[in-house]
Amino acid sequence: MADKECDALVIGAGPGGYVCAIRLGQLKQRTILVEKAWIGGTCLQVGCIPSKALISAAKFYEKLQHASEFGVQVQGASIDFKKMVAWERSIVEKFTGGVRQLLKANNVEVLFYGGYHTEGGLIVRQMREQGLKARMVAGDALFIPEFWSITGNAGEGTLASFSPDPRNNKEAAAVVKKFRDQGYEPEGYTLYSYAAVQAWAQAAATAKSTDAKKVAAALKSGTFSTVLGKISFDKKGDIKGETYMMYEWTKGALKPIKKISS
Repeated sequence: MADKECDALVIGAGPGGYVCAIRLGQLKQRTILVEKAWIGGTCLQVGCIPSKALISAAKFYEKLQHASEFGVQVQGASIDFKKMVAWERSIVEKFTGGVRQLLKANNVEVLFYGGYHTEGGLIVRQMREQGLKARMVAGDALFIPEFWSITGNAGEGTLASFSPDPRNNKEAAAVVKKFRDQGYEPEGYTLYSYAAVQAWAQAAATAKSTDAKKVAAALKSGTFSTVLGKISFDKKGDIKGETYMMYEWTKGALKPIKKISS
């Protein structure tokens, strides 16, 4: 991954951030806009605009209940909430599409996304449809097959960070087999959760107690055999020597491209 240089780094793509970034672009400043969740911010994506759209639909339905007072006969009016939400999301998508078009027109790059795969997939797809070539970098929320189902080939090259896949550990082989024999694929955080239970159980055995303080003390001082391998914890409670991987979406699959030490 190449280093990025810029004249201005704007944190947050809400109404303040994206307007600032666009203006900087208009002033010919090399600008990077960093956003952890939604382009357009809370107001546009999950706050003001969606709320007002749903309220508007509700008020329209309420008026229909009194239509006869105006000599208008309406029968069988009902709420299809699924369609109402789809209509609301189409409005949000229209607005966010406009923001992205403005970012593209003013050469602003958007680099990081920290939201869910559903919105992330739509953002990537719309960026490519509008010719914006900036590559999305995100966290573990994009570590899910449904992301590619939303983006299709537009998701090519998207980056996502996550811990190394423990399914490849020899210590996890027997547990992985048991999961798969039951028709369940232990992806995502499954084995990390399993390892947490293993460490807790071993610490409780060492402490000869399930008292929280005693188990915590044992966790801080011990080393535990888990599906992740041998693990121990530092003073903050983080796993010592933990590493992360940067993955790239390529042809519908995530492939590890770089290991990052914590």
